[in-house]
Amino acid sequence: FCIFFGKTPASKGNEIRAASKVNVFGKIIGEAKAFKKVKNGDLVIIEKFWHMKLKQISSLDLYFLLKELEILKDSRIDKIYQPEKNLLVFSLYKTNIGKRLLRIDIGKSIFIAEEKEEYAEILGFGQFLRKHIDGYLLTEIEQIEPERILRLTFEIKEEKKRLCIEFFGKGNAILCDENDIILNSLEHHEFKDR
Repeated sequence: FCIFFGKTPASKGNEIRAASKVNVFGKIIGEAKAFKKVKNGDLVIIEKFWHMKLKQISSLDLYFLLKELEILKDSRIDKIYQPEKNLLVFSLYKTNIGKRLLRIDIGKSIFIAEEKEEYAEILGFGQFLRKHIDGYLLTEIEQIEPERILRLTFEIKEEKKRLCIEFFGKGNAILCDENDIILNSLEHHEFKDR
């Protein structure tokens, strides 16, 4: 079992090439530089990662993802990025754990990363989030059951705000106050009166 993430003795130029035939059954998603820090004998955990192109996150998938996201509870928001329309990245800091990145591809996926890419710009909704929840603590991560909706609760002093993220259709991200009144959303929809 090999993880190729850089040039090998068999490489030509900058390509990644194995010395002999291999069966490729996966690829690295995200930053591969983290492998440079792995030392002989270190424990490396490899997990299946799904993407919307392969399958949608089901309600059950989201339920189990929440268990992995629990480690982020009580982390403080350090920075918020929105480099693409449907991509939100939260840089979070937690004492004794350090920095973690929560990467949310609206409607598609959510995962924890340890290293971030360079993000040149922050789009409008990302700027709005920075203005309203930068520096807040992530106190709750919950699923609105049985839906494919994740609700993140952020608090600072007496103030509480919730970010609801939809993982169905094209998805949406909606920031609400503690009374669930919508402050802003990534996508705005107008509905006719009935």
